[in-house]
Amino acid sequence: MGCPRDFLEPDKFYHIYNHANGNDKLFREEKNYHFFMQKIEKYIVPCCDIHSYCLIPNHFHFAVRVKSEYILLKMWEEKIDKKLSKLILPPAISKNSSGLLIGDESDLRILKLSIIEKLLSEQFSHCFNSYVQAYNKIYNRMGSLMKESFQRKNVDSERYLKTLICYIHNNPVNHGIVKSTDRWKHSSYNSLFTETPTFIKRKEVIELFGTLENLVVAHQERIGKKII
Repeated sequence: MGCPRDFLEPDKFYHIYNHANGNDKLFREEKNYHFFMQKIEKYIVPCCDIHSYCLIPNHFHFAVRVKSEYILLKMWEEKIDKKLSKLILPPAISKNSSGLLIGDESDLRILKLSIIEKLLSEQFSHCFNSYVQAYNKIYNRMGSLMKESFQRKNVDSERYLKTLICYIHNNPVNHGIVKSTDRWKHSSYNSLFTETPTFIKRKEVIELFGTLENLVVAHQERIGKKII
């Protein structure tokens, strides 16, 4: 299991997942799945490349790659500057007469990266909290729907990434919801076999396995198996 307090870092792959509390369901009806993915597209797609996902009634899984440091710095420039203005700066960094930070570039980069890591976690939290608030309102419920902090685990090799993608897509089969991976529509699996526009990194995923045929075989071989 990944540590819920691990920071997300630019240019790294992660397994993102969470589970409903107790016997609750995250998704009760068809519209819930679509609404959740709208939240993902709004909050997560701008800062992460999504390589696979699967939603089932009581939990979800995503394989994502956080976007580059350059992209995140550009996208969140104003937020980063605002947070920097509130920090107690180390001796090697100061402000000039225009209020701009000057000093050791290495120290300044470390500061900015630490802020990016927090912003990334906040982005996921905003996404999930926004969904839960709407869900509670629709179903007239109160309290936490998901476990307190979403789980995240670093994916540190290509082999692990391929195994993870298969595991995520096979989740509905492994839980006895459907008999074959392609029968579940609330995952990214079927989108790999079409040319329909998608935010899933279709080309990258197929290239990871070499061919679509290899991808299908790899998924079939991983049915019923754990990630590691």
